[in-house]
Amino acid sequence: MNNLELIISGNLTGFSRFYASPGANNLFKDTKIDLDCRNFVTFVEEKDKAYAISFAPQVISLSLITRILDSFHRPGILVVSLLLPRNTKVESVNNPQDEKAVYQLLNAINNKFYEKNFKDGMLNQNPIVLMQDYYSEILANYRLVQDNQRGVNVSIDNSAFNKNVGYVKSAEKDIVSYLNTPCRRNYEGYQSIFISPKAPQNINEPVEELKLYNVYVNNTEQRLSNVTIDSVIQTVFPERGEIDVPDNVKNITYRQALDGQGVPYVKANMNGDTIHLAYRFEKEERQVTFKIMKGSDEVDFSLVTLVIQNDDGTYYTISSNPYIFVGKEIYKAKTLKSGDDNYNFSQPLDLSRIPNGGTIPVKILPAVSHPSNTRAVNSKPTPLVPPVGGHEKTLVTNAYRNVKNESPIRNGGVLSFFKSNNDKGKSKSKHEIRKVVIPLVALWLVLGGIYAAWTYFSKNTETKTMNVETDELIDKTISFYIADTSGSQGEVSDSLKKDLYGKLDKNYHITFELSALINGIPAKVELLKNDTVHYDVNVGGVPDDSLNVNLIVKWTGKGMQESILKIPKTYSLSELKEGEENIAIQLPVAFSELKIYDEVDRLVRKNSKMLARIRAVERKSEELYNALMAAYDKKPDEVLVEDVKQHEAKEEVKLKDSEALKIIQKGNGVSDLNKYEWGKGHRKLAEKWNSAIDGFNNMRWVKKNVASKDWSTLQSFINEINDKKNKK
Repeated sequence: MNNLELIISGNLTGFSRFYASPGANNLFKDTKIDLDCRNFVTFVEEKDKAYAISFAPQVISLSLITRILDSFHRPGILVVSLLLPRNTKVESVNNPQDEKAVYQLLNAINNKFYEKNFKDGMLNQNPIVLMQDYYSEILANYRLVQDNQRGVNVSIDNSAFNKNVGYVKSAEKDIVSYLNTPCRRNYEGYQSIFISPKAPQNINEPVEELKLYNVYVNNTEQRLSNVTIDSVIQTVFPERGEIDVPDNVKNITYRQALDGQGVPYVKANMNGDTIHLAYRFEKEERQVTFKIMKGSDEVDFSLVTLVIQNDDGTYYTISSNPYIFVGKEIYKAKTLKSGDDNYNFSQPLDLSRIPNGGTIPVKILPAVSHPSNTRAVNSKPTPLVPPVGGHEKTLVTNAYRNVKNESPIRNGGVLSFFKSNNDKGKSKSKHEIRKVVIPLVALWLVLGGIYAAWTYFSKNTETKTMNVETDELIDKTISFYIADTSGSQGEVSDSLKKDLYGKLDKNYHITFELSALINGIPAKVELLKNDTVHYDVNVGGVPDDSLNVNLIVKWTGKGMQESILKIPKTYSLSELKEGEENIAIQLPVAFSELKIYDEVDRLVRKNSKMLARIRAVERKSEELYNALMAAYDKKPDEVLVEDVKQHEAKEEVKLKDSEALKIIQKGNGVSDLNKYEWGKGHRKLAEKWNSAIDGFNNMRWVKKNVASKDWSTLQSFINEINDKKNKK
């Protein structure tokens, strides 16, 4: 079972998180539960308490809310929240039967926070102190256990702008009951429920909820409604050949069945408001030994093939002797027959009259021999019905054969496997007539069925043909490459060249992940590393289809991964049909700025080590500890605004003008001229270049001729462009 996870949040300078247990952030990150509920609890005054139940698809949050003042003496709140995965509840380790467990735990955590972080009625202003762990010892006295809950608000949308909030007015003594049954039917559709003696009630909910469920019995497909979880389970009787479950299992409740107390005889599971109940009956077994007699002599089992023919026409071979019949097959009407053409016998088999371990005599007769039968006298015949090991029976049709002509013959509804010598002189035997009549009847039935089916479908169906013009179909590969702001728009920076990309996840822990969907269906994406890093996406469809591309920049640390930047793009296939096959996905920042995440991570880890060293001092000298903590928590006032401006200016001027020249040589304009360290006159040339190509129509000619230019020859080429523009 999952560990208990705790989040403590509230108002300091703003609403923020004070403390989170080790696994709380991972459990909470996808819930989108808003713990800042100041606007919903205006009725809570000093020394008042309110409780909250908040829903997410996988998690339920139980909270205790009290009133505090923030750093500016403004009214704020303190929120102590337990995060419970669905279908779990809080239980006391020392007293599992205590119904007040979750109520007591919330109040114990709340009291400990006030004890450690409040002095003279004021909240400690040091965030480092607020995040201290004073709660693990309390949490250790409680645990999460399985609980059967309704699927209330499993699809709630917590990202909705307007929250639907419910209020339940309750005496303090009754709040335990509300917290113990958080998934009540009347809570459906509410993101959060607030419970307090002063709550402005809009949900009239009784203290004790009568929880009614539906029941589906798998064995009988029976459906029951309005059943309480503490009712005795529905009785199901075994079929013939099955053994009834023990009496003590028959009398368990649905709650006990859900807890697994009926296993292996009864099993139950909850699906929404429905309990699925299944009985698992053991099978009755009947072991018998076949004693095979030929006259007065006993024949070895290995020389004879015994076949069981059920009344429903199915067959299976007796694979061993003794043989164990299981379940329903004990009581089925059946006939014991020969499975080969060396012997002839057929006798009814009633196992219900034979005790377990009993013996069944089988009298066999030699079959009439035929010239085609060339088997050795003492050799075991090849079974005409495949032997089946264990109790898995293989259904076989037309298992018996006419030895002479290998054609199946039915005689009075029973398959015959030999032809008497007395039939040789008859012009048309009954067997031969049936061989003709039966196929004709079968053929008539088949043809009649085909005609009837054709008539029905010709009258009741309409053929629809959808034509798609070949030239409307799109099937191509689009290359998406990554550009950042260290180059001009659409240019791949050096940081994203192939030779550096492989080092990213080693040196800086930065990785890229690109996915693509066409009308919601994943498209094939392949990462390629040629001169630049790019992704090939196979695009197929019609012009009206849309392509959604999502680039995620990730940082991977020790045992964790964070998404630090997401860039979604949407294209219509009509755009891509005649457009470029190489498309840039522009990052909003330079790659050097992505790498700051690594620096921050190293700084956080360094600070954590420093904090641990400072805490170790507390045991030796509280005075020195307080001085160290004051220094550790000192706001960075020494970092002047001017320093920041100087740093930003330094960051802006980081590229040599040779990088700008590369951009020009590709026929593109140079954006953000302030990013480059310009040589003498080079910035002015870049400005002239941007002006010259602006509005020039023949860019193909420009790109062809500018590739060989440098700073010394660029001016003359700019003059050529301006001359062509003026002539037009």
